[in-house]
Amino acid sequence: MTIYLCEDSIDGIFTAIYDAWASKKGHANVRIELQQENTYELFHEYIAVVTDTDKALKVAKTINDRLGNEVYQELTKAALSCGEDKADAIYRVLILGFSLKKGNKVLDCLSNESVFKVFEYSRKANNEAHHLLGFIRFVELDNGVLFAKINPKNNIITILSAHFHIRMPLENWMIYDENRKLAIVYKKETVPVLVSGEEIDSERIERVSDNEKEFQQLWNSFFESICIKERVNLKLQMNNLPKRFWSNMTEMKDKI
Repeated sequence: MTIYLCEDSIDGIFTAIYDAWASKKGHANVRIELQQENTYELFHEYIAVVTDTDKALKVAKTINDRLGNEVYQELTKAALSCGEDKADAIYRVLILGFSLKKGNKVLDCLSNESVFKVFEYSRKANNEAHHLLGFIRFVELDNGVLFAKINPKNNIITILSAHFHIRMPLENWMIYDENRKLAIVYKKETVPVLVSGEEIDSERIERVSDNEKEFQQLWNSFFESICIKERVNLKLQMNNLPKRFWSNMTEMKDKI
């Protein structure tokens, strides 16, 4: 068995798929895994995949051309999920899809284990993105940039950026994924850019504008004034909005 170890990204997974397919070792003799603290098995060959944008683009184009954009969107969302075996599941779905006369219907084959996994992973990533869109909080920094910090389980920052690119085209904003040290930076009337969080000035993003401080005080006052203390139910709050989101919410920070 030959195991390709790839980067946990869409480009990384697609590059591994390209290399595995081109190896002609036979799909049954190949597996794709994410680069992490793998437990290596005896009698297996391990190949570290170097992410190659050109190879990834070729795989993306082939998927779109032969299976359609709907399948491509589901596969990329699955690739953004936190599923540990997502890379190999995506690979197996492509093997099945390219073997069907109507490859664009491959995701209807839910009885197939890999298809089911891809569907579940895509759904989880999409659901979390939808959840965050409902309450993501931007604060105004002292330089006028709108800044939001998130801690998602899935790597959904690009999904969020597509939404806010449409909603706030005339603002300068940034969304920072604290878990993965990634950020989407947007300058008004341009396109969002994905950058490494290592390049972010942690002190800078803590300096908010005077207007922001005032609005935060007003919001906290409003939140407290409409609260019926006798009916406060933190357990119910955590069921409706998991506690892992609270650190990024103005009105909930003091309740952590």
